[in-house]
Amino acid sequence: MNEALAEAEAAVALAPDSVTTQSALGDALTALNRAGEARPVYQRALECQTGRARIPVELASHTRDEARVKIATDHGIRDRGRWPS
Repeated sequence: MNEALAEAEAAVALAPDSVTTQSALGDALTALNRAGEARPVYQRALECQTGRARIPVELASHTRDEARVKIATDHGIRDRGRWPS
C-alpha cells in the first residue's frame, strides 16, 4: 500500500488541481488508516470539483462510503466503482 501512496503523491505533484489525483491520494491515506491526513486531501478534491472551501457539514456524520455516494450523486460523478471499499 505504501507503493500506492507514493504513486498518488507523485500524481498530485504533477496535477495538484485534479479531483482524480487528490481523491487517489485520499484513498491511499485512508487505506493506510491515516484518516487525519486524508480528510484535508478529500477536502482539496472537493475544492477542485466544486470550488467550495469546506466539506459540507452534513457529510461529517456519514460513513466514508455514504459520504462518497452523496458527493458522487450531488456532483454527477459516475465512476464510483473505482473507489476501494
